[in-house]
This record gives sequence, C-alpha cells and structure tokens, in this order.
Amino acid sequence: MLFDRPCPGCGLTTSWTATLHGRFVEAFHAHPLGPPLYLAFTAFAIASLLAFFQKRTIDTSGTRWTYAIVVAAIIFFGYGMTRFFTSPKYAAPNELGNYIKRVAGVQSNKG
Repeated sequence: MLFDRPCPGCGLTTSWTATLHGRFVEAFHAHPLGPPLYLAFTAFAIASLLAFFQKRTIDTSGTRWTYAIVVAAIIFFGYGMTRFFTSPKYAAPNELGNYIKRVAGVQSNKG
C-alpha cells in the first residue's frame, strides 16, 4: 500500500482458494506461483502425515533441502520484485464484486 504496488505474496490467498475450488485459470491469474506452491505444500503435508503414521521422520537438514528452499525463495521474490517494478499502478481485481456475481449466479440457478 505504501508504494501502490503489489507485494510478492499478493494474491496467494485468492490463488489457493481458487485452486481448492478447481478454478485454475482464476488461480493462475491471481498469482502464477499459487497453484504450484499449494501443490508443493500439500505434497509435503501428506508426506509428513504418512511419515508420522509410519513412525519415521523426514530429514530436512541436508544441502538439497537448503538449495531447494533458496531456489524457491529466489523464484518467489524474483517474481514479486519483477511484478513490483513492472506494475505502473497497482489495482486489485474486484474480488468482492466477482464473488457477489458468482454467488448470485449460483443462487439464481437454484431458483
């Protein structure tokens, strides 16, 4: 808000919500890294849950994990900085208006 530009994570919540609802075009439009990040976090959560029930641990102390996290951070913040500097003026999509249209469309289809 201070610079009237989007932050690196701006749109991730909308993207993840759209991903959960199967609206992938909307998800990628809200934040292109949202669906891949959601899938990565979900896969890690499932792997952690399976490891818990199998009474094992997932070792995240190795250099591969460190490199993966560094690469992911560079991609995430690189995209965020690119969007920050290339957006002439940030205008958030009309999320509330779109939501009301979707809800009204669902309710009118029920009647």
